[in-house]
Amino acid sequence: MQRTISNSALQLDTHSRDDADQPGLPHGDIIHTRNGVELSLRPIEPADAPALVRAFAHLTVDQVRMRLFYSLSELSIEMARQLCDVNPERVAAFVVTKPGDSEILAEARVVVDRSAALAEFAIIVDAEWTGIGVAHALMTRLIDECRRRGVSEIWGDILADNRPMLDLVQHMGFERNPNASDHSIVRASLAL
Repeated sequence: MQRTISNSALQLDTHSRDDADQPGLPHGDIIHTRNGVELSLRPIEPADAPALVRAFAHLTVDQVRMRLFYSLSELSIEMARQLCDVNPERVAAFVVTKPGDSEILAEARVVVDRSAALAEFAIIVDAEWTGIGVAHALMTRLIDECRRRGVSEIWGDILADNRPMLDLVQHMGFERNPNASDHSIVRASLAL
């Protein structure tokens, strides 16, 4: 069965590619960006670590700061392995690639706190792929995953100068509140 979510930002086809379409590569769901490019959205895998290191090298200093809230000049292979080898009980992580390619264009994850039924999200998209619906597709996937897990709220802290992410969460119905002790941070939350 195929479900399509369509809005001005993207079309998300939630059907999986047949493994035969991409021998040796992980399969995923197909998304179409606002400008019509077909991409694959799939769960991250341990074998993605080298590609995650390469993807990190493409990020701008500002993109890294917006995602991590501090600067980091490079992602070590050890750290990439930790990010790619997720504990499925606590973490769901996804990457976006071109179909048939292992190079990562974007990454997103939620860390689930089962005791509180909450999940914290994080998303990062390569600068060449921003503004065309990739982050929207990833956030949609994270929300769907949280609902599947019975999470009651998804939230994330966003730097107040990260206008694209603030616009995305507002568009998707998140409530935005400034951090009382640090006005450079906005908490975005969505009741599920």
